[in-house]
Amino acid sequence: MSGRTVYYTHKELSSTNPNLYLSFIHDAMDHSKTVIPRLTDKVKSLMGQVQPFPLKVVGILNHGHEPGVVAHVSVSGLWPSDPNYTITSIAKQLRDYENYHSGSKTGDLAFREPASHELFRALLDEDVFNTTVLRKVGKTYEEFFRTTEEEASSSTRSDSTTRMLPPNLYIQLDNSSKDNKNWPMMAFCSELVARGCCKTVTMSFLMVGHTHEDVDAFFSKVNAAQGGKNIESLLHFLAEVFHAQNSKAYPRVIQEVADYKKHVENHVVHISGQSSPVAFRFYMRGNIPSYQVHENYGGRWIRVHGRSMWRRSDPESESDFNVVLPPRQDPVAKGPRSPHP
Repeated sequence: MSGRTVYYTHKELSSTNPNLYLSFIHDAMDHSKTVIPRLTDKVKSLMGQVQPFPLKVVGILNHGHEPGVVAHVSVSGLWPSDPNYTITSIAKQLRDYENYHSGSKTGDLAFREPASHELFRALLDEDVFNTTVLRKVGKTYEEFFRTTEEEASSSTRSDSTTRMLPPNLYIQLDNSSKDNKNWPMMAFCSELVARGCCKTVTMSFLMVGHTHEDVDAFFSKVNAAQGGKNIESLLHFLAEVFHAQNSKAYPRVIQEVADYKKHVENHVVHISGQSSPVAFRFYMRGNIPSYQVHENYGGRWIRVHGRSMWRRSDPESESDFNVVLPPRQDPVAKGPRSPHP
């Protein structure tokens, strides 16, 4: 069985049994194609005077669940590309999923959210967006992001309470040890289970060099949506992302990144050998947060014996297996750093 076959199996489970499974893919777009401003009708000699502003775009496809497509956007260089960024993005995705199913409106899931820093206050200036986009199409902000009355009425979920995540979570990631396949990501998945957010979390990777054609197709649509247009601001870019899919893609701006590595580093035991498995499965064995690995997709799950991700309350005891999780409060968020030294 190939990694791609396993991925499609997870997609099918998530689509046919959404109350039991949530499968999503989380992957980054080529940064060379996400630079603003993008000015197609300007003299080339003048373009040399424009300072390019590279954006970091992560695409998230929720299989069989709404919202189907989410894009997390920020400015490249404000934070390192590391597990802290990936964990922040996935945590935001899971919280937004719950909020969406608690009655949030479609427009509220787009990008009208408070700016947490002067940089983003300037980048998300709606006056600029009104001038460059809305006036040209003759629509208000609300009309632009809910184009029909039917869409507006269907954007409110019928359930008024926050919907819990399905018990089984499948996360498909790029096979990058720098960003994804590392101990902080493993700790994050294990903590989701230990805190009772899910019963199982399975984190899978395609082999190096393989691509995910479904999320790549979304990235191609984002590129096509910008073709021949002047993209003059971050809000304008987000608007093109929103309309890139026929069913709408919801852009969210990453304005802070949690320092999860620092949050858990004193609570996680040293592990090694995490670069070779193609998948990890996290679950509770009694009161012990445990995990299994797939060394290859044709083999069986192998439980990592005698070890949890977390330190024990009494490391010397042979009978006390109570683990010590990090404090329950959210990790400290880090604001943007200067993109220039």
